[in-house]
Amino acid sequence: MQHEKEESRMQAHRHRKGLEVLDDMMGANGQMAYEQMRKLHPDFAEILIGLFGDFYSRPVLDKKQKALVTLTTLITQGALPQLRLHTNTALNAGLTADEITEAAIQCIPYVGFPTVTNALQVMQEVIHSRSMSE
Repeated sequence: MQHEKEESRMQAHRHRKGLEVLDDMMGANGQMAYEQMRKLHPDFAEILIGLFGDFYSRPVLDKKQKALVTLTTLITQGALPQLRLHTNTALNAGLTADEITEAAIQCIPYVGFPTVTNALQVMQEVIHSRSMSE
């Protein structure tokens, strides 16, 4: 019984930490992303939010570095819906439009022009929409 209570407390702490990190990195988009994950499946959302907090709260890389790693990984996977969300996150973390674009260009030799072209289209849409709203 005591073990179950401790495990429940630890899960609640991971959940809170994940939501804090999500809010810090993504702002309003974070809550929207969390709700979308919950619609897919509540357990999926809980697992993902805990992992998000675990990884993004690690101390060695700063927010910009973490965002850059995330962008390049999503570009190489061709994960365009997630790239849209994380391009916003990268801007929130302080990356400039030029840095985001350059990250995509650096992926060309590894994943090819078609993949990077698709990624750049998504990234530029986000950058443009953000610049229009500011």
